[in-house]
Amino acid sequence: MRAVLLYWSKWPNTGIVTALTLPAAPIAALVLSRKGEHDLARQFAPAWWIVFFLGTLSLRDIALVAAMALGTYHWAVGAGVKAHHAGLPDPDPILDRAVDPALDPTLEADPSARGDVPAPEREPAPA
Repeated sequence: MRAVLLYWSKWPNTGIVTALTLPAAPIAALVLSRKGEHDLARQFAPAWWIVFFLGTLSLRDIALVAAMALGTYHWAVGAGVKAHHAGLPDPDPILDRAVDPALDPTLEADPSARGDVPAPEREPAPA
């Protein structure tokens, strides 16, 4: 219970503590080995629980956020598909013009604006 209370009371700092603790283990191993310590397993045995605890919390948080994001995405796509099949929303006049140039009266007045008719050549301006 204390772990849960500590986690939720300090949740913004959990990522910082994890980011500082996990890289510290190899650095500590390097320092201890340079000082002549040959039994690193004995030195690290009392501390592996915190590495495991913080790593598990971080992975759990990432997995929870990823699962929520995927679930929300699928929910949104499903809602959009249902709305489309129900005829909601009404057709978009902007998108329909992009698909069907006949709906845009300005394109009928100037056929070169459609892109399939070349624009007339202009005479160069006098110098």
